[in-house]
Amino acid sequence: MLTATLRQSAPRLHYLIADHHNPTGLTLPAADREAVVGLARATRTPLVVDETMAELALEPGAGRPPPVAALDPAGDTVLTIGSMSKAFWAGLRIGWLRASPTLVRRLALARATVDLASPIVEQLVAAELLRDPAPVLKAQRAGLRARRDALAAAVRAALPAWRFAVPAGGRRSG
Repeated sequence: MLTATLRQSAPRLHYLIADHHNPTGLTLPAADREAVVGLARATRTPLVVDETMAELALEPGAGRPPPVAALDPAGDTVLTIGSMSKAFWAGLRIGWLRASPTLVRRLALARATVDLASPIVEQLVAAELLRDPAPVLKAQRAGLRARRDALAAAVRAALPAWRFAVPAGGRRSG
């Protein structure tokens, strides 16, 4: 379906959440990531990959496929975006992007025309968190896992005929 869409409609970009998609919690397998990057390259469709949920694997030892950008070493097809708000703290509205140097310069120039000021305090908090993210991420994952499991247990108790897959990662919206 994606192949037909990209070939027939020639979109200006394709947006993808490859890790712990909200609301499904699904993660795109490595082989499918390769196929999507190949298709984007073949159709000359820039691929915007949202990694906001990538750090929220809730199952211990769950293997994570390589980041989609790793499949685009030249950096001419994949633009990766992310945010610290889901993995660290909802109030921390610090985002990032990874793209070719040419595109980064172009986007920085465009942003400069609409940006009043950068959030200095939030950037300092983000830099401190990124020095050693493991303890914060471990606590976040534990809390998310507990809430996910409580919800799954409540649904099973209230609606025993329902069948569903418990997501291996992700976070509620907000």
